[in-house]
Amino acid sequence: MADTEENKGNQTESGYLKRLWRDFRHQITTVKFFLELAAIIVGAWYATVAMQQKDQMIQQTGQMVQQTKLQIGTAHLVYGVPLVTPTPWMGVYDNNGQVSAVVNMYSQGRVYANSIEAAIKVDFLESEPTDYNFSDQDFQPVSPSTLPKLDPETIPYDPNVSHPAKKVSEHATVTVFYPDPIPPAEGFKYARKRIYVWGVIRYKDFTDGWADPNKFCRFTPTESFFENRNKTVPLDCNTKKPKH
Repeated sequence: MADTEENKGNQTESGYLKRLWRDFRHQITTVKFFLELAAIIVGAWYATVAMQQKDQMIQQTGQMVQQTKLQIGTAHLVYGVPLVTPTPWMGVYDNNGQVSAVVNMYSQGRVYANSIEAAIKVDFLESEPTDYNFSDQDFQPVSPSTLPKLDPETIPYDPNVSHPAKKVSEHATVTVFYPDPIPPAEGFKYARKRIYVWGVIRYKDFTDGWADPNKFCRFTPTESFFENRNKTVPLDCNTKKPKH
């Protein structure tokens, strides 16, 4: 009888401990749940704050960019912009079948231009070229790579013209080559085509940013080119008139 009472007591104590452990585990689970919930809430709060700060930074950056553009635009209005164009004289040459074009450039802008580069092609075509999509690899530096602002007391470079009262403006030069050699005996194949020289000149201004690039296109009939082995390229593709 005593054992029975003792067993009952043990069972009661065991059940109590199990209930106690079950309740404890439930409380732990509840605490863990609330801790995880709190972590989620805090994380969401931090994410919200971070997103708001990010949005503020983006907004501030946009405002700074707009202010910078406005300042650059104002500077351009006050001081002017650079403009680099080919000189009216441009020449093409035939050196034993290797055709090349020599392009000289001078400044017509109110401010100097630096880091001048040019992407230029020379080709024999039956119609005006339309492809001005040059990659960065197509651009090559010219020499010199910096030109001063336009001096109205100077004249553009022309090897065939001299003016005793005027000095020649500073100019940069670049030479480009037709990719394939043309044997003299095959020159007749190009008789009905024109020699086109076209491309893009790009350069930086005093803000050290790229100014608007300058496209150009010139042409001349192929007639007599292979006989004389050189020729000027004076005609503008848009006006069909010589550049002056």
